[in-house]
Amino acid sequence: MSKYFVRARSRAQRMLDDPEALKRVAEESYRSGASRSGPFTAVIDDFRTLVRLVVAYGRGHYREIPPDSLALVVAGLLYVVSPLDAIPDVVPGVGYLDDAVVVGWVIKSVRQELDAFRAWELGQ
Repeated sequence: MSKYFVRARSRAQRMLDDPEALKRVAEESYRSGASRSGPFTAVIDDFRTLVRLVVAYGRGHYREIPPDSLALVVAGLLYVVSPLDAIPDVVPGVGYLDDAVVVGWVIKSVRQELDAFRAWELGQ
């Protein structure tokens, strides 16, 4: 992974016990994801689920995710909202490509947790 993601993961690890910080990153991610286009649209549904998972965790409603997996999810969200990443978002046509790749990798890495969260949501 890029040095930008490594920084995001380190920051995410420090945020896990701070519900307000989790809420802020989730809200910012949701706003940022809403305006994405191009390659990011392929992961947008799963991305929104990641955001909902972080919100539910931050509120104390959902805790069935290992801390390492949660840190990975939060790091992915931080990467998306950060203006500093491998390909700046303002680059026409490819600015969101690295974000889509990182989010896709996070989704693949936490697929079981994501599916379990969706099942939990359906039962609510």
